[in-house]
Amino acid sequence: MKMRDSSSLPTPPRILEWLLKHVMTTEDLETISGDLLEEYREVKVAALGVSGANGWFAMEVAGFYWRLVWPCLLMLALYWTFGVIASNLYSNGDYGIPHFINNMILVVPMFGLWVGQHAGTRSQRAASGAIVAVLAAFVISVMAAAS
Repeated sequence: MKMRDSSSLPTPPRILEWLLKHVMTTEDLETISGDLLEEYREVKVAALGVSGANGWFAMEVAGFYWRLVWPCLLMLALYWTFGVIASNLYSNGDYGIPHFINNMILVVPMFGLWVGQHAGTRSQRAASGAIVAVLAAFVISVMAAAS
């Protein structure tokens, strides 16, 4: 069987590989990224085409980030839910917007730092902590704006 030149093989977008690299521990990086790349090239590109395989790879990378931040997002969802309930039960109508949303000004940076620290500790990479902190702050800001 003839070996193919690795430069002719399809590869996932660089940004996705970069994001994957920054969420993995050093010990897991080579094994997991190698397995994902192998499945991408040998299975997904043939079954889904390059754009479909890129979408699959993006979802896999997003899954790694999700596993890092879901406990933190659960805490935020509980905070938000209880804030809505409390503002509806105890509001005297004097606030133009629920009082707890004013607290979001403090919660966004603190929560972003907490999520970033959590992700950085779990992945053993400061860069993944910074990436996750920025993404978490964005999600929180969108949630606050939607409230």
